[in-house]
Amino acid sequence: MNFSDERKLASYFIIIAVLLISGLVLWNTSLFLRRLKEDERIKMQVWAQSQKALNSEQSDDYLDLSILIGGTNNTIPIIITDGKHPIYEGFFW
Repeated sequence: MNFSDERKLASYFIIIAVLLISGLVLWNTSLFLRRLKEDERIKMQVWAQSQKALNSEQSDDYLDLSILIGGTNNTIPIIITDGKHPIYEGFFW
């Protein structure tokens, strides 16, 4: 029995395993960063639309904001009121 052949085979196996694990880690990191980028882009769109609605006197901008939130995000609650009366409706999209 030749021990050098077994060591050589074990070292090749270890190198291949390390390369495979490193590739999987890099692939998962790439997927995570892609999802993070998309989520942040959507959050910035909602933030920009909310700033536009705050600086505008038209009620259509608030409607556009609620439509944007309803279509892109399911974690922001929306409460509909006109400022004079109690809450008309409160819901999660």
